[in-house]
Amino acid sequence: MVHILKLNEMAFVRDVEELQSALRTSICEFVYTKKDGSRRTAFGTKNQSIISSVGGNLPSGYQDDATIARREGLNNAGYISYYDLEKKHWRNCRVNGPDDVDLISSYADIKEFIAAHPAFNI
Repeated sequence: MVHILKLNEMAFVRDVEELQSALRTSICEFVYTKKDGSRRTAFGTKNQSIISSVGGNLPSGYQDDATIARREGLNNAGYISYYDLEKKHWRNCRVNGPDDVDLISSYADIKEFIAAHPAFNI
C-alpha cells in the first residue's frame, strides 16, 4: 500500500529533516511542543566542536547522533536528541506531527549565536 503525503505532512517532513540537518552543523533556535501541550523554545546543537567549546560532554560511547537516542530507548520513536545550551545537558523532544516543531533560526558558530542573543549565558 502506498501512502501519499498530504501537503501538511510534506511540510512536517521538511521541517524535521531541516532541523536534524541544522543541528548537526550549527546552533539551532527552535520551538517544540512538550508532553503537557505547552511550547518550549530551545537552543541546541549536535555539533561536537560547538558542544566541546561550551564545556559540554558527549555521552560515553558516542559514535553519531543516533547513539543518544538508542541509549535512551528513543530510536525510531519520533524523538530528536540535542545538546541544550541553556540546560547544558542532552535532551530529547518528541515530534508527532506538523505543529510539534518549528525551526526558527540557525547560527554557524558561537560568535554568531551570541551576536543574535547577547543576553544568553554560555
